[in-house]
Amino acid sequence: MRRFQVVRCPSFSPSQFWEGCNSGAEWALYRSDVVETRPQLMVIGYEQVKFSFVELHGFFKRLVRLSFPIAPDLSEMAGLDGETTELALFGSFHSEVRFTWWSMPPAGWKPMVKVVDEMLKAFSGAAI
Repeated sequence: MRRFQVVRCPSFSPSQFWEGCNSGAEWALYRSDVVETRPQLMVIGYEQVKFSFVELHGFFKRLVRLSFPIAPDLSEMAGLDGETTELALFGSFHSEVRFTWWSMPPAGWKPMVKVVDEMLKAFSGAAI
């Protein structure tokens, strides 16, 4: 069962796509290659990555326990270069939430962004 997706799309280097799944107490991490980011994210392939199931479950638990304002950035600023990051969390009965931010996330999202940054750093060092 899919539990989370994390995507990081920098302007001038390859994008990253990670998906965490669980079945009972078992957790697994998968990666895909990003082939398109706009207008819609498109990925190909689906490879399992060696990663601690305890750490995967820990990241998921930390994220679903967070409580913060969901308001997006309303500063009316825009830009062309930068890095887009996305987090999706999946629950039961087709419930899901998805957060996307460009370079500077909304201030209220900092607790979530901290966990996502830790995840991306950890996943990048994982072996395929």
